Amino acid sequence: MDYLSRNIRNPWARQAYMHIMDDDQDKNSDPDHWYDIDLEKIDYNLRHLCVKSTMDQETRQFIDSCCDASILKNIFDSISSTFLHALFSQTTTNGLLGRGSMHIFGRQQFLTLVGKSGDWRIPTMLDLGAGDGNITSVMAEFVEKVSVTEVSKSMRWRLNRRGYQCVDAFTWPELYPGKFDLISCLNVLDRTDRPLTLLSNIKKCLKPGNGICIIAVVVPVSCYVESGWFGSNTPSEELNVSDDNFEECVNSLIQNVFNPAGFTVVNFTRLPYLCQGDLYENYYVLNDSIFVLKSSIPVTHI
Repeated sequence: MDYLSRNIRNPWARQAYMHIMDDDQDKNSDPDHWYDIDLEKIDYNLRHLCVKSTMDQETRQFIDSCCDASILKNIFDSISSTFLHALFSQTTTNGLLGRGSMHIFGRQQFLTLVGKSGDWRIPTMLDLGAGDGNITSVMAEFVEKVSVTEVSKSMRWRLNRRGYQCVDAFTWPELYPGKFDLISCLNVLDRTDRPLTLLSNIKKCLKPGNGICIIAVVVPVSCYVESGWFGSNTPSEELNVSDDNFEECVNSLIQNVFNPAGFTVVNFTRLPYLCQGDLYENYYVLNDSIFVLKSSIPVTHI
C-alpha cells in the first residue's frame, strides 16, 4: 500500500484507487505457472495422457476485459451483492447482477484437449451447471444442439436469452439415457450433494461407444454444496481424493473416483479457472484439473 492509498480516508475511494493501480500489473502478468504440471509426480501409467496447455488469446482477452471493468459498476455490485446474498445463493446473486462470468478454456484449447480439429462437429451436448453460458459458448460452436442445466433461476433466464435449451436439473438422467455425444461438467462435481451419483448419471446419458465427457475439478478439492440460507453445505457423498499437491490430486481423482465409476481417461490438463472480479480484485483464479473421459464399461439402457 503506497503513501496516497494510506491517506485516503473513504474505504470505497481507497479500494477504487488500489484497484486502478493493480490494472496494469494484472494486464501485463505472464502467469506460466498456471499451466505447470510436474510429470514426475504423475503416475507413470498416466503421464502419456497429459496435454500441456499454455496461455492463449482468449484467456488474455478475458483478463483484459476484467481489468477494464467499470469501477462504478464494481462498487454498485459490491454493495448490492451484500444485501442480495442474504436472500439468495452466490450463483443467483451473480445472475441477478450480471456478474461473475467464468473462463476456463478457449476454442483451440478445447479442441486440443478433446483431440479434434476445427472442422469437428457433433449432434448433441449437455452442459451441466452452465452458469451464464460464457464457457458453454466455447463448446457450442462445434455442436448442432446444445442443452444445459442450471439450478439458479436467474442464470436460466440468461441461458434462455442466449438460445440454449434448459432441461430440468434434477430429472435429466431419467429423460435422456444414451442421448448425448458430449456431457460437460465443469466445476460442478465438487459443488453437488451427490458427486458419485452425478458421475453415474453422466455415464448413463452418454451415447454408447463414442460419447465423451469433460470434467473440471478445482484443486485442491474442497467439496461444498451451495444452499443459501438453509441446509448443510457438506455433501452426502464423499470424494476420496488426496490433495497434497496438484499432481497427487490428479492421480487420486483418476484412480479413486473416475476409474471406479466406470470411466477411462482420454486426456487431462491443467488450466486456470478464472472468474470476473470485483472491487477488490480484477479477477480471481483457481487451479483447475480438466479431464476428458469415456465410458469403460458398457451401459444397458432399459
